[in-house]
Amino acid sequence: MKESTLSGLTKTGMGKGSDHFTAPEISQDLKTASVQSDIFSLGCILHEMVGTEPRVPFREIREAGEFSAVLLNCTRDDPSKRFASARAVLDAILSIDYEPQGTVSNTSVDYIAILSAEDLPDAGFWPRIADFLANAAKEPDIAAICGKLSSDKIVALCEKDQASAKVVGLIFADWVKKTAFGFEQSDAIANRLEAFIEKCDFETQVECLLSMLELGISHNRWFVERKFVRLCNATMDEGLAKRMVVQLHVIGKAVCRDFAQLERSISFNRDFYHPRIVKALGDLCK
Repeated sequence: MKESTLSGLTKTGMGKGSDHFTAPEISQDLKTASVQSDIFSLGCILHEMVGTEPRVPFREIREAGEFSAVLLNCTRDDPSKRFASARAVLDAILSIDYEPQGTVSNTSVDYIAILSAEDLPDAGFWPRIADFLANAAKEPDIAAICGKLSSDKIVALCEKDQASAKVVGLIFADWVKKTAFGFEQSDAIANRLEAFIEKCDFETQVECLLSMLELGISHNRWFVERKFVRLCNATMDEGLAKRMVVQLHVIGKAVCRDFAQLERSISFNRDFYHPRIVKALGDLCK
């Protein structure tokens, strides 16, 4: 660490030396390594690909550009303030390129700027954006905001304001059902749905699960389909399973086609769903 200097990036963007990719907390002791240490290294690798300025080893990456927020939140000095997972990094990267169709309002532009910023929004932001999405936003506004709502922002929303999270989560789930995504975007969208599922109330969880099912079968995306069956297996929360069964009966026999398509796609045996879901499908799909 004492001998490290500014990395000399070549014209191809390559740096030299493993110290240029090492998180500061493990530079002296590997026992302190964590997932966030790997996230730091991932941010350094990303910088080699998209960075434009020299990088100081063991330090936060702060530079302008569309990847600035991703680079900084990978390499925060405090590991607890970095992205929680590589999945969240992927989601943030893919959200950069998302461009909705249609003209969005100035209000949406302002909200998107906050969602794209390096720091998480303050607590007062979430009730405002929930109210806008529920009562004033048009379809292009909803698409623009949902497309920029990355997993780390969803987690922050759910932790700060459960009421707003429910409003946004239900709108997000409905947006997913209505939208066609690029093949590479489907995984990131499924990860965002999972963030709502992990943090929200049963109603929002069920709607996000059903959106995930629709996303998987409509895009023929095995990753999404496998995520859905994992979330609906025998370890599923009993209360959530009961709520899921109610919604399956509300939808009726139309769910039979969707479940059958998923099971054919990934060769899945429905006996591995939660027992309540297995019974509901048995009743509905005779």
